[in-house]
Amino acid sequence: MESKNIEKIKESLSNHEVQILPYLDESFEQICKKSGLDETSVLRALRYLANKKIIDLDFLKKKVVEVGVNGALYKKRGLPERRLL
Repeated sequence: MESKNIEKIKESLSNHEVQILPYLDESFEQICKKSGLDETSVLRALRYLANKKIIDLDFLKKKVVEVGVNGALYKKRGLPERRLL
């Protein structure tokens, strides 16, 4: 009975899902590099595999703040309010 389920799962996989399967123990960047797929394709394939209950995904959200031109200037010279005082 179990082999029938495995065969059904194999038939339901897309080309991108099959391409990333050997690299699932790698990091996301390594999966992209070794499979030859772009980040969007890898992410979609991983989500499809998760939706099919083949893998479990854990996400880590990061908030990145980049300093703009004014921010760099204010860091160097100080805030205008402080310079005024």
